[in-house]
Amino acid sequence: MGDAGERATASALVRLADSLEPRSPGFAGRIRDLAAELAPAIDPALSSAFAQCLGRVVRLEGVGRDAGLALVAVAPAVIAELGAAPIRAWCVGFEEIGAHSVRAAQAFAVSALAALSTTPEAAGRLAACALAVAGLAERHRTDPLVPRFASAAGEAIAVRGGSVVEAWARYCEAAVFGSRRTATHFGLLPDADGLGDEELSSAIALATRAATTDRIGGHKVFEAAPAALAGTPRHSRSAVMTLGHLLAGDSALLLDALNVVGPVLRRLDRPARWMVLDLASEIAAVARAAAPRFLRSVLRVGDAVGYGHDLEAFVREGLALAEIQPVAAEAFFGLETRGARAFLTRHDAAVLLEDVETTLRGYLQLIEGERMPLVGVEALGLFAPIATDGATIPVSERVNVFPIWEENFTLMKLQATLGTMWPQEGTLTFEIGRWLESEDEGGLEEFFRRFESPAAAAGIFMHLEALRVMPRLAERYPGLLADVVELRQRVFPRDEILPEAGAAAAMLFLALGGAVERVTLPAGKGDEVCALARAAQAGEATVYDTARCTALFSRLLAEGELVRVYGLEEFLADDPALAYLLDLEDDDTPAAPGDDPGSPGDLAQEPHTGKGERSDETSPSVPVDPELLKAYLEQNPELTVHRAEGAIDPSGLFVAGLTGAGMAGDTPESNRESADRMFAVQRPTRHAKGVHLHDEWDHRIEDYRVGWCHVHDLEVDGDNGTFFTSALSEHRELLPEVRRQFQKVKPEGYRVLRGLLDGEDFDLNAVVDARADMRARHDTSSKLYTARKREERDVATLFLLDMSASTDEETEPPPSPDPGGGNDDEFDFTVRAPAQKRRRIIDIQKEALVVMSQALEEIGDLYAIYGFSGHGRKQVELFSVKSFDESLTMGVRSRIGGIEPQRSTRMGAALRQALTYFRPIVARSKHLILLSDGFPQDFDYGDDRRSNVYGLKDTAMALREAEQAGISTFCITVDRSGNDYLREMCEAKRYLVIDEIDALPLELPKIYSEATRGG
Repeated sequence: MGDAGERATASALVRLADSLEPRSPGFAGRIRDLAAELAPAIDPALSSAFAQCLGRVVRLEGVGRDAGLALVAVAPAVIAELGAAPIRAWCVGFEEIGAHSVRAAQAFAVSALAALSTTPEAAGRLAACALAVAGLAERHRTDPLVPRFASAAGEAIAVRGGSVVEAWARYCEAAVFGSRRTATHFGLLPDADGLGDEELSSAIALATRAATTDRIGGHKVFEAAPAALAGTPRHSRSAVMTLGHLLAGDSALLLDALNVVGPVLRRLDRPARWMVLDLASEIAAVARAAAPRFLRSVLRVGDAVGYGHDLEAFVREGLALAEIQPVAAEAFFGLETRGARAFLTRHDAAVLLEDVETTLRGYLQLIEGERMPLVGVEALGLFAPIATDGATIPVSERVNVFPIWEENFTLMKLQATLGTMWPQEGTLTFEIGRWLESEDEGGLEEFFRRFESPAAAAGIFMHLEALRVMPRLAERYPGLLADVVELRQRVFPRDEILPEAGAAAAMLFLALGGAVERVTLPAGKGDEVCALARAAQAGEATVYDTARCTALFSRLLAEGELVRVYGLEEFLADDPALAYLLDLEDDDTPAAPGDDPGSPGDLAQEPHTGKGERSDETSPSVPVDPELLKAYLEQNPELTVHRAEGAIDPSGLFVAGLTGAGMAGDTPESNRESADRMFAVQRPTRHAKGVHLHDEWDHRIEDYRVGWCHVHDLEVDGDNGTFFTSALSEHRELLPEVRRQFQKVKPEGYRVLRGLLDGEDFDLNAVVDARADMRARHDTSSKLYTARKREERDVATLFLLDMSASTDEETEPPPSPDPGGGNDDEFDFTVRAPAQKRRRIIDIQKEALVVMSQALEEIGDLYAIYGFSGHGRKQVELFSVKSFDESLTMGVRSRIGGIEPQRSTRMGAALRQALTYFRPIVARSKHLILLSDGFPQDFDYGDDRRSNVYGLKDTAMALREAEQAGISTFCITVDRSGNDYLREMCEAKRYLVIDEIDALPLELPKIYSEATRGG
């Protein structure tokens, strides 16, 4: 630049400095210094524009203030690079905001100028962002939060445009302005890698709508929605936002849906995604709370019925319930009701072991000559784990691989047959020392542990062993082989393996009995598996050949050379280096960050179960109870292998099998973690002998919630029999009266049977009738004899005792009775008065049980005693005091004395568990007597703890179930208001309210004798 140009450049800034000299000599001096630096670096036009902008800033904010100082501090090289247009835009934005708030304008100007200095492309975003801040400043001129937002918005132009800042401003107005909460939302936009400006704006707008009704919830949505949207397939995001706005009125529901929608959609193909989102939106429009439930269950429903008309029919059935009762739709779409389970059963081709176990046992007895014990396991491939003990036969709890029920049953039958062959074919005699030619000890379990991925090695071994023994199976069971051929042709329609199929497909083909001659693979690919098949056909292959081939395939799998992997996120999450093996999403456009379901980042940030359920849904607070997990797996089988609608991809089937458990009873770490996430509960205070799942009746939906209550089977800590002994002593005068009363319910020693063809004596009436018939020339009966039959009492009774915390209350001492006596036929309640002292309700109940048990031992009736308590539906406790097969031993007496108050009163679940104890009992007369001190109540026994309706209805249904099972019930309560609710639970003749608790030891024997009379 020439001298004239430099003088012109300097003169514009110098003139501005001269004008400001009277007001701020220091600021004027800084401008002169800048003019000297700029003169050789920029042309006069840019200098003039810069000077004009600086003058406009000074006129608005004053001399030597924030924006002006920031502009003067910009390096000459940066000014030259920016040019006049961005600086003018910056100045215009400053003036637009400053028209409403100078402080906000200063804050925006400083941060925006810094962004312009480092990110030149931010200049194109500046005007729109300034407009958004100006609008906020206009609406909230004096609010001290406006300058803070302006500063954050100025920084944001480095990465985001005006639409995002405008959405951000609207959100802050809804969530923070006018509140007294700390404004943490201004400093940072939520993490939104992979989202464009419009998508991020939509996510923030969703949070804004949520914040209008729930500021705290809106903030959670603000933080979660962008990441959740980024985690969904790109082409589905607009539909996800549509669903989100339908749920935005309830932040909790919205968050629930956002957390699960990404993992679900990533597991579906594009048409299924559209269908699921459309149906979810339709549900949200009618029953908002049911939509997240649907999203959580849709993978299981789709696995059972497919993603077509049957899925639509499922939704229509749920929506019909919503019109009657929204909570019924919630339970239906959550698969919590028997109605929902029944729908899946009607449309599901899956085979459940519990449904066919008797048939399978009969089949095994036919082929083996004995009934082999079957064990249900979770097999992730075609073949079940190998039981090394040889004493059990593992088969899948649920098989849903093929679209036809008969094909799935054939697969289960094949699993069972192979289970019988492992001991015969030398599988279980494997010794690792012999294989390695070393001194090492151990069998198959040790063999699998030697691999980097034991679960994958075990899966490969199972397939290869099936291949090895298949020729023997074909010889022994040709009928089964014909069925297996149909399965093989379902997977391999051409019944051959072509070169492009690969070694893994060849392994599966041969394991299903395919001919090795029909396998065509390139040289060096699959040679080992073909050699094993040829040796097996010749009868020369051993389990050690299988082991050698397993080692080779495991290495190939680890190196990524074996097969594409489907649905192995959990397995590969342990080794992110293998994540590239995952089958990527079928988007038309390149996958954005967070859009790839198989990326290591996704796996680390959002692990999910094999069914696509978000792990957050049931993240554990403590380790899962093994017994509870066992009960869950027994009653709610889940599989990750989805039912195929057409031709089945052999690679997918094969590799799914590789991630299954290798040994019966062994659970891979990934499976344990899935189980923990799926099913997390607090441990009981005592060690549970078992955990049982029971349905619970919900009167609001007029259906059962399936597997809703978890009943823990516990034992009572004893007291060495001291209470029992003292109670006997205290009631020693009552016992003779009880015994005498019980003698009246005992039947006579013999009963006369009449009308017999032969017997001990003549039936005189029959003889007279026969003689008359003879005289009248009619046919005469030859049944002229009688006999005596010994009559025995056949009664089984279970006493179910309420051990809730309320039984810890003390009672008033009873008044002293008047002396007197009773008659010989009824109880004399004045024989002996209870001790004149205050006692707890639980102690009086225990005394009644002492009196009853002592008398029942003498009469010989079969009886059991259990107590119940709990805390919530997942922690119902049933305490075993005396089972039916126990006598009144010292241990039982000790446990009666050890009964103590516990927690809440969830009667329905306790009653249902008590009914299971009657199943092995053979008795003509079965009775259940419930002793309680109040109505059913628990903290989650219905939506409202203050209401007893839910608990009463459930208990009434449980009592009705007992009657339907042929078990007579009788309820006894010491709650004086018991009539108010007992009449809703059972018939008047089926309950009794005892006004004076101290009369219970006297009343209980009388009630028992009346209830069991004729037994």
